[in-house]
Amino acid sequence: MSTLTKPSVRYHEYVQPQCEEFLNDPFARWKADNAAKALNEHLEWTYKYVQQHDPSRLPGDGSITEFREEVFSHCPEARTMWDLADAAKHRFLTRNAAVRIVRSSSDAYDEEEDGLAVPGYDVNMSNVVRRGMTYWENWED
Repeated sequence: MSTLTKPSVRYHEYVQPQCEEFLNDPFARWKADNAAKALNEHLEWTYKYVQQHDPSRLPGDGSITEFREEVFSHCPEARTMWDLADAAKHRFLTRNAAVRIVRSSSDAYDEEEDGLAVPGYDVNMSNVVRRGMTYWENWED
């Protein structure tokens, strides 16, 4: 069995620096995209870690879909990050359109006085990133 890096270690080495880089420059769209991707990918990395080390912690049928929905129920900001990361990757989102708020990469952000906002979610990106960071900082390996 391969050993995966603990989510807490990966968070501090990979996710936190990208999020802090955006928070220090809250108008930079590319940094916002990087923060969204880092937080979204962390959910998937955490799933793989839990699946390998303690599958009893996985909800429902143990699928990534069930895990993602469980995280969304505790951290709605994770859904925003999922949308933004997919929009940055695919340009236009046509699959699962019913559950998407952000549907294209050009719809991802609006500029406001204090930084970027995410239309459709009506949230300030900096606040969303901070709440996402707090969720993963409190995650127990």
